Amino acid sequence: MKPVLVLLTLQYPDPLLDKEINRLAEEFETVYLLPGKTLAFNALPANVKVFSIFNPVELKKPWRLLIRHFPMIARVYWWALFQSGQRTYYIRYIKSFLGHLLLEAEKIAPLDAFIRERGLQHALFYDYWLVDATLALAELRRKKVIRFAVARAHGFDLYHERQFEQRVSYQAYRVKYLDSVFTISQHGFNYLVGQLPPGLANKVRLSYLGIPDSFGGILPQKNGDHFTIVSCSDLIPLKRIELLIETLRCSRLNICWIHVGDGPLRSSLEAMSRTLPENISVDFKGKRDNAQVLGLYHATFVDLFVSLSETEGLPVSMMEAASFGIPILSCDVNGVPEIVTSQTGILVDKEAKPGVICAVLEKTLLHQTFDRESIRRFCQQKFNADRNFTLFAKQIKLLAGYDA
Repeated sequence: MKPVLVLLTLQYPDPLLDKEINRLAEEFETVYLLPGKTLAFNALPANVKVFSIFNPVELKKPWRLLIRHFPMIARVYWWALFQSGQRTYYIRYIKSFLGHLLLEAEKIAPLDAFIRERGLQHALFYDYWLVDATLALAELRRKKVIRFAVARAHGFDLYHERQFEQRVSYQAYRVKYLDSVFTISQHGFNYLVGQLPPGLANKVRLSYLGIPDSFGGILPQKNGDHFTIVSCSDLIPLKRIELLIETLRCSRLNICWIHVGDGPLRSSLEAMSRTLPENISVDFKGKRDNAQVLGLYHATFVDLFVSLSETEGLPVSMMEAASFGIPILSCDVNGVPEIVTSQTGILVDKEAKPGVICAVLEKTLLHQTFDRESIRRFCQQKFNADRNFTLFAKQIKLLAGYDA
């Protein structure tokens, strides 16, 4: 008999998780999916059951929650103050860190009830994010209500600089009480190991994400005398789309820039892009689902995928572009060099100015030195979803004591 998996995530649907969930469904008898927020329902395998068990938490009257969860809060916060080696941050941002703790503490009771009602004490628990319900899992693991729990760590839930407080809340404590934490990049693995107190590093493992097989088939051919570049991201400050606009302003090449993604900065960025010279045409596609993004790559010859983000984990958007043989221009940040190599693209310094980036972009477009089939092979070998997600599922089963 296959084991049962309880899968937690911040919200569903999630385009990243959707790439993995079919493989999980094949490896487990039943997958209970517990999103913090349910936005819609995608078609899922028959053995994936979705439940909404978490209610929104109001922090307008935190004293009631502090009293309700005082033993757990005192224990976790005390540990963070005196065992994590990061006391200064927990004192400076005490209100913020207590807020994080209260939000996750409120997940303990509904999760505990769900487990007991369905007899899931021996299920495997997997949180797709390291900051989601992992403090609740840690508490239930500590109390021996559950026996096995793991989590992934991506970007904002891994790198301290991505947080307002300059620290991912209770990161070391989460790792301490989970059985394993899987980073999605080698850079993330090295980073997390370096942040943890002695004795916890052996809980960190590497497990790359992946994309479904789009490595075969005939690639689109270049048509026309212009260059097409694509960027794909949320329109938020972190992604630095304004830097890309200023980079394009420096170019004299005929470039069609397509951006896929939406966000709060869309209006201002569209207005900014309208000031670009006539040789630059712009197409803001807005939010598109995964099938539409892949359809764009199927139908359009893209000369270059561009990302100038301030920080990244290891972007699936780059995997998707590379699976179609599209070379990548990106800033050299975090896990990006694990996909942007001399074989697949070119890196620029994070602090590079628009003129410097433009020179690199133009040289790349004009010389077209990258072999697209070679890019596809690299992506297939390293980021194949069927292989990577099946290996991950088998690995956590083995860690939990089940046959893979």
